Amino acid sequence: MAASEFSTGCYSSELIPPHIRATLRQLHCHSSLIASSARHYQEIEAHLDSAAATMDERRRELELKEKELEIARTAVERRSLELDAREEAFELVQKKEIANMRKHMEAEKESVERNLRELEEKEEELEMLGSYIEERGIVVREKELAVEAKEKEIERISIDLKSREGELEKNLGELRAKGEGFIEETESGIHDHNNPRSLRKSFEEQPKELEISRKEMETVATSLSNTISELQAKEKQLIKVRNLIAQYTVECELKEKQLCMADRVLQDKERDLGSVQQVLEERREELVGKEKILGYLRNCLAEQSNELDLRRNEMEKITKLLSVSSSELRSKEREIAEARNSITVCNAEYELKEKQLGMVVEKLQLKEKEMCSVQHRLEECGQELESKQNLLGSLLSILDLLREKVGAKEEELGSLQKSIDEQRNQKEAGTVDGALPCESNPDSPLKETSLPYLIDDEISTAIQQSPDPAKMILDQLKESMSQIDAKKYNQTVVRKCIVTLEQLLGVSGKVSPEMEEAATRLAIAWRGYLSQAAHGTVDVLAFLLFVAAFGVGSHFEAEDTLQLVEEIAHHERAPELCRSIGLAKWIPGLIQRLSEKNMHMEAIRFTLAFKLAEKFPPNLFLLDYLEKTRIFENGNDLLESQCQALNNHLDSLKVISQRVAGFGLDPSFLNQKISNHLQELETGVGRKRSCLIATGLVIQSPLHAGATLSGNILELGSWNQQGQSNKRPKKS
Repeated sequence: MAASEFSTGCYSSELIPPHIRATLRQLHCHSSLIASSARHYQEIEAHLDSAAATMDERRRELELKEKELEIARTAVERRSLELDAREEAFELVQKKEIANMRKHMEAEKESVERNLRELEEKEEELEMLGSYIEERGIVVREKELAVEAKEKEIERISIDLKSREGELEKNLGELRAKGEGFIEETESGIHDHNNPRSLRKSFEEQPKELEISRKEMETVATSLSNTISELQAKEKQLIKVRNLIAQYTVECELKEKQLCMADRVLQDKERDLGSVQQVLEERREELVGKEKILGYLRNCLAEQSNELDLRRNEMEKITKLLSVSSSELRSKEREIAEARNSITVCNAEYELKEKQLGMVVEKLQLKEKEMCSVQHRLEECGQELESKQNLLGSLLSILDLLREKVGAKEEELGSLQKSIDEQRNQKEAGTVDGALPCESNPDSPLKETSLPYLIDDEISTAIQQSPDPAKMILDQLKESMSQIDAKKYNQTVVRKCIVTLEQLLGVSGKVSPEMEEAATRLAIAWRGYLSQAAHGTVDVLAFLLFVAAFGVGSHFEAEDTLQLVEEIAHHERAPELCRSIGLAKWIPGLIQRLSEKNMHMEAIRFTLAFKLAEKFPPNLFLLDYLEKTRIFENGNDLLESQCQALNNHLDSLKVISQRVAGFGLDPSFLNQKISNHLQELETGVGRKRSCLIATGLVIQSPLHAGATLSGNILELGSWNQQGQSNKRPKKS
């Protein structure tokens, strides 16, 4: 603007011819048009950059939406398959349950019918037994009546016998009396021998009477013997009848006992029948409950099918939205293509303007030659011209000073860029020789500094000579932690804490329960401070060293401790601390989270430290890291940012090479990948340089970045060749 004002002011004299003045005005208009077109070009370029960024964001969003849609579709399909499998399994279980219930019910029914038939048979047997007992009772009663009749007859016969015995005794008495009388008569007849006729008569009458008596005696004896024999027969019959009665009574008692037992069995059967009926009722209730559950499950299946239909409708809506978004994306791409076409048109117009400007400059040179012919007319304005020239010299000197300042600023920018690249390389490459990355945090009690793990001779000697090093270190840490509220924690305190805890980890010995309790209280307070205040990785490292040294890791949740481990995952001692704290079984989940957070190098370190290479192959992590750092080239990006991106990608390749060498991995699997990336980067660098040369712009930072980029490519190419040469002897 100063030059234009100077030119207009310089040529505004009345001595300048009108056509030259018009040419200058036209030249000034062309320059303003060129400046405005340049500004318009820059605005269009910025707009295209923003449009490209928004398009990238929309594309990423669409990719995420597509992934989410695919995940949702797979989840819905998996859910539908699970529902189908559950329905089939439920139908099979239902059929089996119903079949089992039917079989069980049929078996129960058969058993009940069998029991009923047995009960009916038992009842029939009992009825037959009762009728038999009644018949036998009638027979027994008849026998008893017959026995009673026989007993009465025997009593009558015995009475007759007694009466006959009395008569017989009476007859015997009479016979004795008659015999005595006969004897007396005979004696008297002997004495009375004077009366022979009477004697003769008496003798004749006596045998007759004796014969009659004898006959009577014989009849009585026969009747008596008959009566006795009859009596004996009656007694025998009576004994037989009594024996039969006894047998009948025994049989009746047995039958009564059998009847009682049958009654008991019948009662038991009735109880069993009642229990069976109760079981049947319970089975019916269970069947009703199962039917209710079946209905509930069917309702649930219907609801889930409805939800599935809703999900499908949502998926259809999402697909429609995606189609709409894709159409919008295509329209945006068409707009971008149109914008690029307009940019090409603007570039053509700009080139045309430049050509016109060149022609104007040529005309101006011709006009200057013509001005030489009229120079004598300008002698009058020589003084004014000299003053203007002095002003121009001062402006040029100011411009030179500004250029020198700009050059110095560019040099400072280059050095600052180098330092930033070095810091980024150190950050990506992790800690080298046990160094910690520095993160400034004024609120943290442990300010992070890049401190080497140097062995303090005094601390080491004190720990080795102390009878109870754990107590000594715990007292020292309590004193150090007491400075948290006073904000007196400095770098020396951090170094002493870390070095002291490392020395304590190297000393073998048990921690007493009292010491462990005190350490637990201090660790809980320390963890609470870390949760409340902002902290850095050095604070976390010191805390985890304290937990591992005193063995108080069991007092904290593993998930909380793993979150702290993620913050120091770049540190070389992180796997050892996890092993000391007792987090070995949670390491696979930690590796998975590190991979999801694109912390691939840290994931490789934990994988190799815990020998999980089969589950988490390090090669896949390296390839993923290589793919994540790939450059998404955009022709509309600024040259400086593109060169910086190329340089960053080369730094990533250098980090991979350092990690492969540091982890002791075989670099052969990355040779082809790195070769492809080198070819892409070389073509990218050539394209950027050609763009720089074509534009004719002299920008120090991008060219410096391009030089650094070439150096990085050469260095990485030499490493790749070295890896291939190292691979050949292994094969041989």
